[in-house]
Amino acid sequence: MASRLSRTGHENRFVNSLSDYGLAAEIPLSFVDVGLKETHPILSIKDTIQCLDDAGKLDILFQGNGEAQFKGFWLNWERLQPQHPIFVAHRGREGHCIPISIHCDEGTSLKKRQIMIVQIGRASCRERV
Repeated sequence: MASRLSRTGHENRFVNSLSDYGLAAEIPLSFVDVGLKETHPILSIKDTIQCLDDAGKLDILFQGNGEAQFKGFWLNWERLQPQHPIFVAHRGREGHCIPISIHCDEGTSLKKRQIMIVQIGRASCRERV
């Protein structure tokens, strides 16, 4: 389908078929007050993770990792950032805390409209200290 849409110049329609392949999730919009007349729509990270969990797609975020890998991440992270709040709030439960990396960047759509691109993934800490 992606190839066909590309050949016909309709790439922007591909997003409409993502749910057919199990690649979409109904993440609810939240609204926050940013000091303007109207509230600003956002995709909350908490809502995103909850939505993935509700849809049985949390493995997308885990990327095949589990408690041992998460605990190992926080062990390495503690060497780099020993004052991080996780080591007070979740001491002894680090293996149940998923380290998440978030990258945001502004881009443009195929029709040259502004779009905010948000990439969420499990953080990786491979540095040796």
